[in-house]
Amino acid sequence: YDKLGRMTQRTEAEGTSTWTYDTKSKGIGKPAVITGPNGYKKELSYDALGRVSSSTLTANGETFTTTNTYDSYSRLSVQTRPQKLQGGECL
Repeated sequence: YDKLGRMTQRTEAEGTSTWTYDTKSKGIGKPAVITGPNGYKKELSYDALGRVSSSTLTANGETFTTTNTYDSYSRLSVQTRPQKLQGGECL
């Protein structure tokens, strides 16, 4: 854990995962990059209101990006997901 009590590393049977946190003003303190065993990596970006604007997942040598758009009430209005995913797969 870091000085703010946030998890920075976890070890499981599959391997070790690490978390780094955003230091930019709109995403400060929120997860920025999560890396795991076998090349797994998830990167998160935040908009001016601190909402997730995009997430990029790298796994099994492939990269998938999901983008989010919100309405004036901060409700998710549009989510663009990767076309490569097969039914039942989840990011």
